Amino acid sequence: MALIKITFDSASVSSKQDADLNHFMASNLNGRIYGLGGNVNVTTSNNYIILSSGYVQVYGRRVYVEANTKIAVALDGNAYGYVFIRFDLGNNTVSLEKKETPSGYPSLIQENLQLGGLIYELPVARYTKTVSSLTLDGNYDAPKIHSPDFLAEDRDLAQRASINSQYGSAYQGTYSSVSGRFFTYSGIHSGNANNGFGNIYVAGWNVVFSTAAASGSGAVYQYKFNGTWYDVGIQLTSSGLIVSPYSAAHLPGKCYVTR
Repeated sequence: MALIKITFDSASVSSKQDADLNHFMASNLNGRIYGLGGNVNVTTSNNYIILSSGYVQVYGRRVYVEANTKIAVALDGNAYGYVFIRFDLGNNTVSLEKKETPSGYPSLIQENLQLGGLIYELPVARYTKTVSSLTLDGNYDAPKIHSPDFLAEDRDLAQRASINSQYGSAYQGTYSSVSGRFFTYSGIHSGNANNGFGNIYVAGWNVVFSTAAASGSGAVYQYKFNGTWYDVGIQLTSSGLIVSPYSAAHLPGKCYVTR
């Protein structure tokens, strides 16, 4: 047992030690290192799939891809395929390869190289072919490793969206539809307005209500008009908030719900 120097002059560092740190600092992601070189983007020409320059990393093992690195795809029948970079720690090699199956995309070998695995096939492109054509799958986005700033911003946006989804307010200025004296606000429903309190404007009066109480069979509240109290039914459903003033002469207005 000993202390092993890493960032010191004349230190001897194993590839695994370096890879473990690289993988951790890349948020434990595998893929193309996005933002360096040409991002290992792909194009086709004369039945070749051609890669642009860039870096890839798998469990901290980093490889540089030179511009115009390419692989041939024989048009010998219908097939679905991947182009991938094969990391082979057992033989200490990396290679650009392809794998095809006649129906559905093939499976790739992706062992955990940190825990004793030896083979990892990192996809950089997905394609289909016939006897006369080679087509890249434009909807396929090969795995990426973004910068820490990008990941932080992306996670911040996701967290904000989650908070807004769970606790954000819901607002609708006018009702969506009316049937008799039942006015439906379809933009405010049980999916976005549960467990909060709302405010609906009826005949010059702001009626404050509980969305929990309004769920299910609904609840009855009151508002005052010209010195007289009137009832208004409020029901929160999956298809909208249904407001039904007992006086047909009184129309509901804007509605706001806060959770």
